[in-house]
Amino acid sequence: MRKCEHRECITNRKKWLRSQRHVSQHGDELRELLDLGYTVKWGVHSDHRESFRNILAWQSQEALENGDCVEFHVYQDSQHGLTYKWVWLGYAKVATGNYRPIHLVLLVNPNNPIKKIYVATVYDPSIESWKWDETYSVRVCWK
Repeated sequence: MRKCEHRECITNRKKWLRSQRHVSQHGDELRELLDLGYTVKWGVHSDHRESFRNILAWQSQEALENGDCVEFHVYQDSQHGLTYKWVWLGYAKVATGNYRPIHLVLLVNPNNPIKKIYVATVYDPSIESWKWDETYSVRVCWK
C-alpha cells in the first residue's frame, strides 16, 4: 500500500489506524440499526452534493445497499450530542463491467428517539485518489 510521507499524514495515519481496528464490526452495527427500523434520510445538503458531483440518487442508494464501512468515528457535538459517523464505501454500476466507487458519510445520534440515519454527504473517492489506497477503503493522505 502506498503511503503519504507528509509529516502530518504520518501522524494522522497512526491515529487513524488505531481508531479503525474494528471497522467491519461498525458496518454490522449500521446494518443492525437498519434492521431495527432506522430509516435513511437524504437531506438538502447531500442532495446538492450529489447533483454538484454528478452522482445520481440511484447510484448513492445502490452504493449504500452494497457497501461497507471504511471509517468509523464517535464524537460529541454541542448541537446534536453523541454522534456516530460512518464513511461507507459502495459501488454503483455505470456500464457493463464498470462500477463507480462512492463514499457516503452517514450520521446517527443513538440517543435520539427519531430513528434516522442521515446522509451528510456523498462523493466519488476516485476524484481525489491520492487520499486513498487503490481500493478506496484505506485513507493514505490527509492533505
